[in-house]
Amino acid sequence: MKARKLMLLCSAIALLGACKAENNLYKDLPFEMSEVQAPRIPSRSVNLCDFGGVPDGVTLNTQAFADAIDALVQKGGGVLEVPAGIWRTGPIGLQSKIELRVDKNAIIVFDPDQDLYPIIDTNFEGLDVRRCLSPIHAESAHDIAITGGGVIDGSGEFWREVKRRKVSDDQWKAIIAAAASSPKTARTGSRMRDMPRPALRQAA
Repeated sequence: MKARKLMLLCSAIALLGACKAENNLYKDLPFEMSEVQAPRIPSRSVNLCDFGGVPDGVTLNTQAFADAIDALVQKGGGVLEVPAGIWRTGPIGLQSKIELRVDKNAIIVFDPDQDLYPIIDTNFEGLDVRRCLSPIHAESAHDIAITGGGVIDGSGEFWREVKRRKVSDDQWKAIIAAAASSPKTARTGSRMRDMPRPALRQAA
């Protein structure tokens, strides 16, 4: 009994110390800053599979993500559970009071088809620009979280400019061959030539 009381006391002291350390982050700052609050999201949850999601790495799950998020929004928010598997998708639009919880054995892979990401008016590094919609985005939203131990793959290699001098001869030949065999890749690539690539996530 004494050992148990001692363990509880130690736990309470550790928790108190953690709280004090967190509060100390805001002391003696050279500027005014309000304390960052954790998102307030209802505990109710839905599973992506219940909205037609298929984690096979082939099926496009854009609509399943949208339907699951809309269902949660209609109930006041909650957690979208993304279970184990490979989830191929287009852009995901988060809304207020939504938590995207990606299982540690789950991978969200954003499809490289640039036609899935419409060009929008937005800002980039402080400048008004037109660019493709970000894979994960939200507009005028609050209380949003992305949690879990899973992987989110933005397929960045399909968006980056390739400079001839930075790749080997073999790599360059492979890139040219891939572009020649895929007219759509060549077409969408030219679409982005003079535009900044999208950020993986963006909130407006």
